[in-house]
Formats: sequence, structure tokens, C-alpha cells
Amino acid sequence: MSDKIARRGRWILASITAAALATGAAARMRARRSSGQPDAPADVGFMRALHAALRHDLSRLRDAAAQLDSSAGAPATVLAGRVADSGCTPLPASGGRPQPDS
Repeated sequence: MSDKIARRGRWILASITAAALATGAAARMRARRSSGQPDAPADVGFMRALHAALRHDLSRLRDAAAQLDSSAGAPATVLAGRVADSGCTPLPASGGRPQPDS
């Protein structure tokens, strides 16, 4: 009897494995079909919308920069490029991270 049960268990395992492989293959084929052609032309409408959004953001940035150029109300430490009461030295002209004062 145990030989009959072992054979039945192998068939069940083989059936489950085959079903899993078939499901995986079907999912892969469905994904490949729905992905579209890789050489398809670009979506020009999306590109135009993105360009318009970037132009809009650039104009807003220019307006904000024009308002910031009037720095008469800024404190002297800000105009000098120093961080007041932070314990850090100003950034070097070449950039980089500020180092704590020792």
C-alpha cells in the first residue's frame, strides 16, 4: 500500500509542478504581449507636456530669483556667506562640506 501512496504523491507533485510552470509561461507570454513593441515611437504628447511643464517651472524659478536678487533686507552674516552661531566655518570657494570650528 505504501508504494501506491508514494506513486500517487509523485503524480500529485508532478501535476502541481506542471501547473506552476504552465501558469508562469502564460504570465510571461501575457506580459510580453502587453508590454508593446520595444521599437515603438516615443509618445510625442507626453514629451510636449513634459516640455511645457519644464518651461513653466523655469519661468517660476526666474520670477523667484528676481525677487531674491533684492537682498537689501538680508543680514550681514548671510551676505558675507557665514552661518551665524552654528559652530561651522563657511564653505570654501571650491565647495565641500563645512567643518566644525575647533
